[in-house]
Amino acid sequence: GMKKGILIAICTLFLGVASAFAQAFFSSEKNAFYDELAAYLNSSTSKQNREEAAAVMQDFRGVWDSYYDDREADMIMRLCESLHSKSGGNAYTNIFHFIEVVQKIPTASLTHRDVNNWLSYTDAKMQKSMNGVDKYLASCRSIFVDKVLSAKGNSKWTLRDALWGFPSKDQFELTIDGTLALVSQKDASLIKNTKGVYYLDRNCWEGTGGRADWSRFDIPSDKVFVTLPDYY
Repeated sequence: GMKKGILIAICTLFLGVASAFAQAFFSSEKNAFYDELAAYLNSSTSKQNREEAAAVMQDFRGVWDSYYDDREADMIMRLCESLHSKSGGNAYTNIFHFIEVVQKIPTASLTHRDVNNWLSYTDAKMQKSMNGVDKYLASCRSIFVDKVLSAKGNSKWTLRDALWGFPSKDQFELTIDGTLALVSQKDASLIKNTKGVYYLDRNCWEGTGGRADWSRFDIPSDKVFVTLPDYY
């Protein structure tokens, strides 16, 4: 009876492991994963999506082969698997946004450790809950691909010539040193040489210093400008 019970337990365990493997959509082997991901993103009924995906995957190839170490690659593959199995009808869009960021973020003046921090933060966030993941990945794409911190109506805060940092694995805290621009359809206001931290969860910017000028109105920037205080 005891042996039979152990045998049944082992068989059940084995079947459980086998079914977990059988249910995986993407391979966990690096090269096979790339090919399967490319095929998946090419499966969209939208021609525009397929063309954009082909361009992103072409740029992703070099980054995937040479930038991410095995542990980071495992994390990326696992996150794509989770997005596919748990995002419902938004799976394609979420995976596309995620891969766009993963492809672009190594060139965003972040150190490799900062990129790892962002990946680890994203991993922990998704393991905790998939609620809000669509909005989160869309925001990450806006920030790291389009360099837009926040947008409302026709106005958006964008980054120009900025150095970025992502110092924490525990919160979305983006340190920025450079030019912050408030862009609308007709106008752009620049805050140059500013430093600050952007907190995604609160959609909040805390900055120190900088200089705003009105050179866009053909007034020389050395004639009319505002030097911002140490904290604003």
